[in-house]
Amino acid sequence: MEQWLESVYSDGSCYFVTPAQPKLGQQVTVRIRMYAHAPVKAVVLKRLVNGIEFVTEMQKERTEHGLQYFAYTFPMTQNRMQYQFYLVCED
Repeated sequence: MEQWLESVYSDGSCYFVTPAQPKLGQQVTVRIRMYAHAPVKAVVLKRLVNGIEFVTEMQKERTEHGLQYFAYTFPMTQNRMQYQFYLVCED
């Protein structure tokens, strides 16, 4: 992976969504990872909750093995999660 964008990754596995199959009312954490040297100034999570958009800046959780992880925790308020990540860069 020569380009930092190729390192950006998230999926529905237990490594990126905890718990992997959340129930209503549970707290759920979603994560995204990328190279530690990626020129990302912030990661924004946009969620759709009952038809309303919520936009929140994710927090850097940790850096290990040359990768940085961002996470955000929120309550599971509906049967299906809908979210997108936005990477804020200087350029």
